[in-house]
Amino acid sequence: MSSPVSAGDAALVRQYYVDGYYPNGIATPVDVFTPLGSLIKATMVASTRNPEGYEPINDRTGWGIVVLDDALFLGERARKIWVHQDTLSEGQEDTWSITAESGGELKIVLAWSDRSGSSGGDQSLPRLKNDLDLEVEGPGGLYRGNHFSGGESVTGGSEDRLNTTEVVWLRTPTAGTYTIRVEYFTTPQDDDQPFALVAVGENVAPAGGDTEPPSVPQSVQLSSEGQLTWDASTDNVGVAGYRVYRDTVAYFETEEMGFLGSTSDTNYSASGSVGSPTINYYFRITAYDSAQNESDPSETVGEHDYEVEQGS
Repeated sequence: MSSPVSAGDAALVRQYYVDGYYPNGIATPVDVFTPLGSLIKATMVASTRNPEGYEPINDRTGWGIVVLDDALFLGERARKIWVHQDTLSEGQEDTWSITAESGGELKIVLAWSDRSGSSGGDQSLPRLKNDLDLEVEGPGGLYRGNHFSGGESVTGGSEDRLNTTEVVWLRTPTAGTYTIRVEYFTTPQDDDQPFALVAVGENVAPAGGDTEPPSVPQSVQLSSEGQLTWDASTDNVGVAGYRVYRDTVAYFETEEMGFLGSTSDTNYSASGSVGSPTINYYFRITAYDSAQNESDPSETVGEHDYEVEQGS
């Protein structure tokens, strides 16, 4: 990843977390935190695609091409991200459970920054000071980090004793619950080791969490100036924000049209630049919570022409 483009990608990933875009996809002050360097790395690895013409996961292209849109959730799609950063002590292990749906890849990445080694030892031997192990148990069995066949994870294998990035990569995962386990393998170093975990997949979410969506936004109105307003929704835990959708036909399905934007308020400025020709847009609003449960869409509004430049 030592290139200007990758350096820029890393800066964007860091900004995603320090601006509070995780987990809801909109900048939220209470969600701001500073990511570990290993979290930035794990996020970038989780976003990779295999280059066309190359075998997956090879010594020429590595994990693949970084495509941040494949990992960073910004509120407009089913592919979501779950992250965790923590510290383990020698001999410890910890577990987390997530749920994921079928329909897209599931990628789980563990990364850590190892302590500096010594130049005086046998350089033909693995040089890890602190060695962590990744295991993922799901509907298809038990997967260990970096145990691949045909470019994807397969069950079985042994622990990786060489690398500081471990990945479980399922191209066609079965919907269900996946238990992630990170274990601190005993080493002579015997000190605490910070690490980061990232999971990216279809509707990835913590298992056993909130599954109840907010109520549907009511009394949606659109002014002649393109200002949308609506009544606040309610939720069993709390409403995190609202998503605005638009289309050129009334009573459209939100899954089939353009996502316009998100807001934590009960209003949204949809006024475009006035131009010609005039396009008549219709709008629907949904509410979502911190677990990314999304309500059904509101009634369509579009009593006024929404004038925009063609193509905007």
